[in-house]
Amino acid sequence: MIENIKLNNVRITDGPGFEIFNATNLQFASDTDVGRLITANALAITSQPRNQTVAAGAGVTFTVVVAGTSGVKGTAPTYRWSFNGTTLTDGARPDGAVISGATTAGK
Repeated sequence: MIENIKLNNVRITDGPGFEIFNATNLQFASDTDVGRLITANALAITSQPRNQTVAAGAGVTFTVVVAGTSGVKGTAPTYRWSFNGTTLTDGARPDGAVISGATTAGK
């Protein structure tokens, strides 16, 4: 099993695409296009959240896209968002911001 791999700027323009077997936390980042993606006992982040600039007090949504499942039982992915290294939880923050979706694919 391989774990915690990040691939940047990968482009596969011909052939069957990209196959991932027995892997967890494989991340495709930056300008990546691997064509068709096949997973077997593998979980990959195929689209990273994008940087966004927002006005103070405005709402913002970040989204991550995953492919595959991991483990013998086909465990679905779990999510945990963080901000500047601090794990986020749903609810009001001391600065008045309200967090929702701290453990979902998009928030």
